[in-house]
Amino acid sequence: MNENLTEIVCIIDRSTSIRTSNLIDSTIEGFNSLLAKQKQDPGEAKMTVILFDGDNYNPQSAYEIRYDGERLELIEELSRDNFRTKGMTALYDGIGRTIDMIKSRQLNTPNEDRPSKTIVAIITDGEENSSVEYKKNTVKTMIETMEKEYGWTFLFLGAGIDAMTESRSLGMSVNNSLSYSNTSSGTKDAFIKMSAVMSRARGMSTQAYYASKGSLMLDINEETDQNNNDNQNNQ
Repeated sequence: MNENLTEIVCIIDRSTSIRTSNLIDSTIEGFNSLLAKQKQDPGEAKMTVILFDGDNYNPQSAYEIRYDGERLELIEELSRDNFRTKGMTALYDGIGRTIDMIKSRQLNTPNEDRPSKTIVAIITDGEENSSVEYKKNTVKTMIETMEKEYGWTFLFLGAGIDAMTESRSLGMSVNNSLSYSNTSSGTKDAFIKMSAVMSRARGMSTQAYYASKGSLMLDINEETDQNNNDNQNNQ
């Protein structure tokens, strides 16, 4: 494997609720700030960007591959022209299809060109309600396999939902989950924190990464809990 190469995967919810919650611009700005930060960081990186929603009548239209393992410098920003909300939340289909796609590509890549770290970030503002291709148990098994046998790391960020419970039910480490407020500021802050975790992981040696990959977001969760406690005490 290429010890200096990381693949960053962003699976981003673009369902209708993003629009009704007035989170389109903050999602775009949040992703663009993450992209800019990762481009500035040292080290090699590729990026996969997936936009998903849910459409029971035309599920193929609910999954858009904007970039599939492209060099980071070739990734362009999101905008209102290319980030258009619609449909429901086919969360399991979005995750399952992405895992299958990247796993197949990496296995067909020469070993010396494969990334030593693959970090998959899932960003959603709602719970599953419309997947047609993948079941929850199937996706859970896929995630556990990629974590244990291939060394991938999954980050789960949920707006207005219990991200820890959802991530646990999908086989992810609860220490790599983050619940954030379903607001513009909450969304932007979530992307900032997610980018910080990615930067930290990219800067680690492979050995250090594998030793700590199950708790990359732990300090962020502790910081969030402390802030919540402080706010409650001030009320």
